[in-house]
Amino acid sequence: MIKYHRLVRESPDYAAWRLPVAVLLAIAIYLPTLVLLNALIAIRTQHQQVVGDGATRASALSFGDPVALVLEFAVFAVLVPVVLISVRLVWPEQVKFLHSVQGRFRWGWFGKCVLAAVAVAGGVVGVVIILISATAAKVAFVLPTGIALWSLLVVLVMVPCQAAGEEYVFRGVLLQLFGSWSRRAALPVVVTTLLFIGLHSYDVWGLVAVFFSGLAMALITLRTGGLEAAIAIHVLNNIVWMGLGLFGATAAGGAVNGLLTQVLPTVAIYFVFWAVIEVMLRRYNLPTERPALAATDQLSGTDNRF
Repeated sequence: MIKYHRLVRESPDYAAWRLPVAVLLAIAIYLPTLVLLNALIAIRTQHQQVVGDGATRASALSFGDPVALVLEFAVFAVLVPVVLISVRLVWPEQVKFLHSVQGRFRWGWFGKCVLAAVAVAGGVVGVVIILISATAAKVAFVLPTGIALWSLLVVLVMVPCQAAGEEYVFRGVLLQLFGSWSRRAALPVVVTTLLFIGLHSYDVWGLVAVFFSGLAMALITLRTGGLEAAIAIHVLNNIVWMGLGLFGATAAGGAVNGLLTQVLPTVAIYFVFWAVIEVMLRRYNLPTERPALAATDQLSGTDNRF
């Protein structure tokens, strides 16, 4: 039986050049797309600074400008078609195994993972709010209106696309690329996690949180044999923290940053979710590995329904 990170290497028509060429093709497609999107973002934000309402970009994302926010999420969302198209052009028989060991995106399993992610992320954040309220002033919320309400809608629609884009790159094509070079899962897990950190420009505590989240998503992908669970928790984690910001969640006396409000909640969300996934795997008997295929099997595909 073949684990997710070895699907490329153990394919009947494996050739060492195929996936590296697909990655290079994806970069060649993505770079001009990235330049175009960044140009549109720059034009939009410059326009807002000149004729807008005076709102400034307080973070890496333009929560004060829903149009710019859509473009910023699109920078990552376009990675899904870029990766899938690139792999399909170079290795059409293999592209379906980026989704999962079953050669497809398992929507039923994904729906169950989303429900689990909602429960875990909501529960962890609820505990964090209770603890902050017990040690500081009461946490205040402000219902979003106007631009903030539109930005919240953008977050709800675009974050799933953004998170999926990152997963198809780091826990998908790159995990399988580095997995084709090593039988041990440690190499692809560590390398893709470090590359994932490089995608983010946070403070030190934020980068520590990203490390643990990337590590957890890589391990969850290996355990489940597909990207569905990692995408689900990535989406819910991002929506929860961005949503709290748009709801103006603050604690009187100033924000409490660092280990307690960034690292520990993030680690709790991802690793509690992983524990829940382990229980779900036993309950639903999800296929997490693929049998060895002959060339004819790969052409016809594998789709043991879940």
